[in-house]
Amino acid sequence: MLGIGEDPTRSAGRGTEILVGLVVLPLSLLGIYAGATGAWAYLHGSRAATSDPLACGLGLIAGPWFAFIGLRLLLGWAERYPLLPTFMLPIMGVIATGFGIWFYLDGRRFHESLSPQAQPLYVFFLGATMSFGLWWWRIRDERRR
Repeated sequence: MLGIGEDPTRSAGRGTEILVGLVVLPLSLLGIYAGATGAWAYLHGSRAATSDPLACGLGLIAGPWFAFIGLRLLLGWAERYPLLPTFMLPIMGVIATGFGIWFYLDGRRFHESLSPQAQPLYVFFLGATMSFGLWWWRIRDERRR
């Protein structure tokens, strides 16, 4: 289905790359827009959640990176190199861990119970675990060769 087979090492197929690129590119542009408008609002005195400097930074850093990934998928540039370079994986893991800790501490400051906050925390720490796991997997495979 959509070029996804049982063999995870096989290429996804051009149709799947285009579909994923059509999803990733608009979402990345939305992230850039939200980060820019939040930063603009913060510079003009707003202290709403959408103008938090950390959230703006995330949109302004991750947005262009994901836009580049979306363009690579749409235009077929993804054939020679992996979409996520190995050196980026531990950096992404550290960033996801940092956001998880920040989210936890910020949630504790405003709420007595963290149970409503649990799902985003799980997502941050799952993302960090997956980043570190994929990095370890690639490093281990490179050492075996």
